[in-house]
Amino acid sequence: MSTTIGSLLAILIMLVTIIYGVVYIQKKKRNTDREATYKIVFTMAILLLALPFILTIFK
Repeated sequence: MSTTIGSLLAILIMLVTIIYGVVYIQKKKRNTDREATYKIVFTMAILLLALPFILTIFK
């Protein structure tokens, strides 16, 4: 994996994590933080972005 692609994926993972935090805070204010839908969506997004790193480690 090239350095540029790795850096881009790392930045995307950080952005998705920050967006998750913002969504969680908004849901916490509305008392709807018990819903699992947004947690599943963000978990899948982070795992899909992290997949190239995982495959590189175990290759």
